[in-house]
Amino acid sequence: MTMPKFEPVAFVQSDPDGHLHLAEITKTEACQNLDQWDRQVGWKAVPLHTADQLTEAYEAGKRDATPEGYALVPKQPTLLMLRAMYPCESTTEAYKAMLAAAPKGEE
Repeated sequence: MTMPKFEPVAFVQSDPDGHLHLAEITKTEACQNLDQWDRQVGWKAVPLHTADQLTEAYEAGKRDATPEGYALVPKQPTLLMLRAMYPCESTTEAYKAMLAAAPKGEE
């Protein structure tokens, strides 16, 4: 899955020191003037996005962080994970039990 691409809702200017100047500029102005600003004085056009767009991109990034068929687990097993493996009779069974007992999501 790929990250969603959003059209910025507006652009603002950023000076060479990284300070934002909240004078809104249009996409056309941003595209036409970006190279000129950057060459002459180091100004940049900074795209602005809505909170919904940023939330959707964040959620997509979380989904894409772990490939299908893989699990994101702690570097060190938790106490619950260690306890889950003790009644198991095989390594594969213990591994599956530990994965099932691993923290999920934002715990």
